[in-house]
Amino acid sequence: MLLAVMLRSMELSLRSTRSVDVWVLDGGVSLRNKCKVERSLKTGRIRLRWVRVSRNLLRGCPLSGHVSLATYFRLLIPEVLPDNVSKVVYLDIDMLVLSDIGELYGLETGRAPVLAVRENETSTLGKYLRCCQEMGISEDAPYFNAGVLVMNLDVWRAENLSRRLVEFVNRHRDQVPCWDQDAMNALIAGRWIELPRTWNRTDAVWETFDLPEGAGSAAIIHFKGPIKPWHTGSTHGSIFFKYLDETAWKGWRPRRPIRNRHELSELLASTPLLGGLWRVSARTVMEACRRVAALEKRGQAR
Repeated sequence: MLLAVMLRSMELSLRSTRSVDVWVLDGGVSLRNKCKVERSLKTGRIRLRWVRVSRNLLRGCPLSGHVSLATYFRLLIPEVLPDNVSKVVYLDIDMLVLSDIGELYGLETGRAPVLAVRENETSTLGKYLRCCQEMGISEDAPYFNAGVLVMNLDVWRAENLSRRLVEFVNRHRDQVPCWDQDAMNALIAGRWIELPRTWNRTDAVWETFDLPEGAGSAAIIHFKGPIKPWHTGSTHGSIFFKYLDETAWKGWRPRRPIRNRHELSELLASTPLLGGLWRVSARTVMEACRRVAALEKRGQAR
């Protein structure tokens, strides 16, 4: 679903003469969802290519709650894409693309491995800085967020960065609280080019983009942080659902928390297959209750 929303927002933001090739790093997307993603794209100007990534290449990388091996897939882009692809724009899927992505792709990289937006979240920076001394990195080096990257694949391949980054994560597994993002900042320190913040707006107050004038300052909105618009209980996210309703997931909304037994009953009754069983069971229980009540009345009458 998130992939479809991001890609549809990208498609709607493309200049009329622009088309793009998109490689999706596939860690196990079902055929059904692949078909729904493809149905969500309406103009034919986004050409999807599904790239299966071998998890063996990342064997041993540290994992945690929300961090799966898929987190590290971006490190392998130079290895899994064709050799004639020399530059890519990498995007996390928890984003909306509100400007022509071709403008970002067209920026010059020179000999820099990546172009990225500087991180502005103090908690992330604090964790990284506490580990810098142990890893031998200058605390003064700027730190970037890896959700949006313009990657110079020629430089990555020439310097064997993919293998070195995986080895770095494994060697410093207790000093990289932000995993591969920390590793990239460590190995590419002082060599990356800073992008304008508009290309990766990660503000904690992203909900202000729901306002008509809010999105004007963002070319890419990054729904970073623990609270997402598609989570149950989120009170913001109308701009996200505007684009979701442009996809094959049109109309989907997160269920609000169940507050009582009546709402639980409604939920069970509306669930395919289970709903039928629940309705039969509910009728059986109610009929049994009526019979018990009738027997009690007869007993009282006697």
